[in-house]
Amino acid sequence: MPLETPDIVFQELTEPELLRESMALRFSNYRETKGLCLMESLDTASGLDVDEFDTRSRHFGLVARTGDRARLMGSVRLIQESPSPHAASVFAAVAEAPTARARLAPRLHTPLSLVHYTEAREDVLALIEQAHARDEHVIEASRLVFSRECRGFGLSGIKSLAEFVVLGCTAVQDRMTRVSNALVQCRAHHGAFYRSVGFRPLRGRSFVTEPKLGLSMNVFHRRPEWTSDEVRATCGRLADAVERVGLARFGDFVPDADRVRGRLSVEVAA
Repeated sequence: MPLETPDIVFQELTEPELLRESMALRFSNYRETKGLCLMESLDTASGLDVDEFDTRSRHFGLVARTGDRARLMGSVRLIQESPSPHAASVFAAVAEAPTARARLAPRLHTPLSLVHYTEAREDVLALIEQAHARDEHVIEASRLVFSRECRGFGLSGIKSLAEFVVLGCTAVQDRMTRVSNALVQCRAHHGAFYRSVGFRPLRGRSFVTEPKLGLSMNVFHRRPEWTSDEVRATCGRLADAVERVGLARFGDFVPDADRVRGRLSVEVAA
């Protein structure tokens, strides 16, 4: 049978089916990761990773589309301080999983998930307070995961996919949500990458071992004006594509896209 190379796109996840796939992908990733396998959000009964911040998040995915078929290759969420416009779809995604649905109930009453578990809690709260004093808001990027299939692309391939997703998130921050402050907590070996797209260590903090995770982590902060002209231009083009047709194509933004896409080729009926 002939092979068809899929189109890899960055898009917002608003359908319950894709949101549930994202929750399942998160679960499978974290259950296999030292330090993360005991996270409170992992619901073993349903095989989903769910918490109360999902209903306050805009969810985005890396989707491989072949004809009328789509499969989720990766996903990320941007936690807002206010309810998501797609909260109903999140509830629908776990409608048949009562134990997972129960995890959506507000319990922590914190503005962002970082406030709950990071050693940088006081610095995060101070940043949020200062942002509010300037009539600004803060979002948190979290739950960036990729499918097992993507892990076989090698370091350069997964790096290309990760860069595409993070650039998509920065485009969302700058254009779609117009939020001036973004936070992300990352592991030490990802620090250089986040710096390259305009993130800085929050209040000059260094990487420290998070007691709850047993991993060396740090919180990074981004404002749009800290981004280089080159990255800002790329994010602008990406935002234009998402606003125009609802998605951005991997091949339009990443030089080695064809090599990565080729590894995802699937058999199709002649």
